[in-house]
Amino acid sequence: MTTIPRQGLIPAAVQLPDDSPTSHDEKHEVNRAELKATLTGAGIAYIGTGLTVVLSFLTKVVAVRLTSTVDFGLYVATFAFASVVLALTQLGLQDGVARFVAVAHGKDRPDKAARVFRDSC
Repeated sequence: MTTIPRQGLIPAAVQLPDDSPTSHDEKHEVNRAELKATLTGAGIAYIGTGLTVVLSFLTKVVAVRLTSTVDFGLYVATFAFASVVLALTQLGLQDGVARFVAVAHGKDRPDKAARVFRDSC
């Protein structure tokens, strides 16, 4: 076992199991892999968001050119109404799913976590 010296509010000696990673490099390898996966996912989401904004803008430019003022007004009003309905139907769903999945994982019930996640989609 490895003994860690006292620092601040940590008890005088904390015993670590012998199988715990003691090398600084071992800890960094795990964190580096997690960081790479997180950054890859964030990059994909960022690119997707950018493409959505550009395509939305181009769609509106084409709609303005091809429709009359009244028709474009109906188009914009329809999408505004759909956005409000979507926001109301999703109200709190993401927070609720995150909480219930975390609780299920905490109770070691991956089947329940998977069911909650599946049913929310």
